[in-house]
Amino acid sequence: MRKRAENFLNATEAVLALAGVSDDQAPDDYNAVQSWIEWLRRATARDMKTSQGNLRIIEDNYGKIAERCEIVISPSEAIRLYEKVSAQGVLILSKSEALQIFSKKAFRRFDIDAIPMYAKISIPDRTVDLPERNLYRDSHWLFLLAKDLKETLDQASSIPVLVITPSTLPVDIGRQASFGLTCYAIEGLCRMSVIAGYSCVEAFVAGLGVDFIERNPGIPAARASLFKEGREKGRFLSLERRMERFIKELTGKPPRVPIADRTQHVEPFKSFFGDVEPFRHAIAHPSGLKNLRLTTDEYLRQAEVALERTVEVVKAIHKQLKGTDQGRDDYLFWLLRGDEVKRPDWYAKLVKNQMARSIKRPIEELFEEFGKVLGYVGEQAGRPSAT
Repeated sequence: MRKRAENFLNATEAVLALAGVSDDQAPDDYNAVQSWIEWLRRATARDMKTSQGNLRIIEDNYGKIAERCEIVISPSEAIRLYEKVSAQGVLILSKSEALQIFSKKAFRRFDIDAIPMYAKISIPDRTVDLPERNLYRDSHWLFLLAKDLKETLDQASSIPVLVITPSTLPVDIGRQASFGLTCYAIEGLCRMSVIAGYSCVEAFVAGLGVDFIERNPGIPAARASLFKEGREKGRFLSLERRMERFIKELTGKPPRVPIADRTQHVEPFKSFFGDVEPFRHAIAHPSGLKNLRLTTDEYLRQAEVALERTVEVVKAIHKQLKGTDQGRDDYLFWLLRGDEVKRPDWYAKLVKNQMARSIKRPIEELFEEFGKVLGYVGEQAGRPSAT
């Protein structure tokens, strides 16, 4: 009996941990059980024989708490999973695996049936991981960091252009170079933001095919290749052709406006394929024939346009899928609700506050520090250098 009681108490703690409930949030049923833990440690064999009622109370409490936490697994399974979470810090499960642990009511922020079948769900926080969601976050936050850094830079005094002479101090050369390095960092963030935004669209479109296959098993191999790999008759389809084919296959009718024929493109597809895609390709596949030497402001404009078109294209495709599993609102919950465009608390604390401190301590001082480092390198080289 002692062992059985201990197992139920351990399972109760495991259920609360799997549900992400801290001790101070634990329900009264659980708090009442705590006294039994101390009693079990002191109880003699005779005490145990006369305490069958106590065991029933402990078992009943486990059942109540598991139900309240929307967990549907046995005590032994709860303990096993809790040990995994404790060892790894987090447990990443497929959507089907998560639904074997939690009831559908446990996912209150969205309709769990509507989200893509290929979603990964983290335990205990029950967040949904999707490739397209991650890439959109990357694109959005890289752009925000670039924009905020540029705003901070604009508040600094202008750095006069130096004419390099043999008598120019290395620290002055380094101070000027540090300003340029900051601009280059902004441009690099913009380049990565454009690539991530385009990849978000690719991931979303590819995911439509994967989700359709997983919801409709038994599709012939020839069609399965189209949905899983975007390949038809042994050839990979271009992104716009996949968009058009998937809309037609999923809804049973062609898109309202042509997508594969670029001569008939309307917004947002016209700008996405006419401006964003070529710029992304120039970054991802550089050559001497492609000019990427833009000003910092031009890079920021390119990244902003790419981010806007990313959102518009994904929403436009989703809108044309209404009436299908992939057209349900919560299939795209992460974008339609605007969760990804809010600055969370951690961003304000770690980024904005840090930049604010940099402004209070004039940014020229930061350049001075960079200059000392770069100037030291110049001194070691024996003479000032502009590079």
